Amino acid sequence: MKFKYTIYIIGIVFHLLLYYSCRQAYHIESNKSNGITFSIDSLIISVDSQSVKLIAPYKEKLNSEISEVIAYSDVPLYRNHPESPLTNLLGDIVLSETNYIFDSIYNSKADFCVLNYHGIRGSLPKGAITVGDIYQMLPFDNKIVVLTIKGDSVNKLFKYLASRNGEIIAGASYGIKTDKPYNIIINNIAFDSTRLYKLVTSDYLADGGDNMIFLSNPLKSELIDYNIRDFVIKYMRNQTSKGIVLNPKSDNRVYYVK
Repeated sequence: MKFKYTIYIIGIVFHLLLYYSCRQAYHIESNKSNGITFSIDSLIISVDSQSVKLIAPYKEKLNSEISEVIAYSDVPLYRNHPESPLTNLLGDIVLSETNYIFDSIYNSKADFCVLNYHGIRGSLPKGAITVGDIYQMLPFDNKIVVLTIKGDSVNKLFKYLASRNGEIIAGASYGIKTDKPYNIIINNIAFDSTRLYKLVTSDYLADGGDNMIFLSNPLKSELIDYNIRDFVIKYMRNQTSKGIVLNPKSDNRVYYVK
């Protein structure tokens, strides 16, 4: 997937080069420096021509890869607070895919997943969804991490989540009452502050990103060598191979309490 991302960037550079090569250049007849005379226009044309030739095969591969249709959705998908079909789908994918790998390696599963809401930078359309749509929605290369943390850290995490009107979550539910968490349920069991929990998250949040400093000193940290985008693309391809059309729902995993 890193190779695909590199190709994606090269494609952007290509279009920028093409754009600037088509602009009218100011003509400078000559510029004498150390006895050398050169034409600015000739230099621009030469550089652009070579750049286009160099990048052409990458552009062709880029177009092929990002235009691949990997899923279909019955509805357009947007992020929203305190939860949304898109954020729920993303959390569920990361938790289930992580647990599939984690279980095969460690014979164990994580309890729940939390990701940052603002890591989503776009929406998904109704109908065909392409690889390019996923890259636009999830532009960051954050790796997946499983943290073993104490109940006290989990309590701080849910207080933070409630104060933010919800983030991306899976495997858990809670209410938000005057910016405080209410009735926390994790893995279908009421939250117990005395036990340890395994949390799936991104390396960005595990390092204290978005002010989640209470996650930066876990009892144990286990890196899963995938990023969020990899999991989403893998999951969507798998669903499509089974003839399944996406139609995620809001399910009150995060809700407001009056």
